[in-house]
Amino acid sequence: KDLKPKNLHEIKTIIPFSHIENAFDIIQSDNHFGRIVIDMGVNSSF
Repeated sequence: KDLKPKNLHEIKTIIPFSHIENAFDIIQSDNHFGRIVIDMGVNSSF
């Protein structure tokens, strides 16, 4: 299963999170898609 989001909007739609703690939880689970979300989210006005 190839879960590579095409853009930031798609990431926001798939995995919205309102608290940075949730973001860290996604990072801690060894989830590559989660990492993409965090990397894009932190470096953008998420």
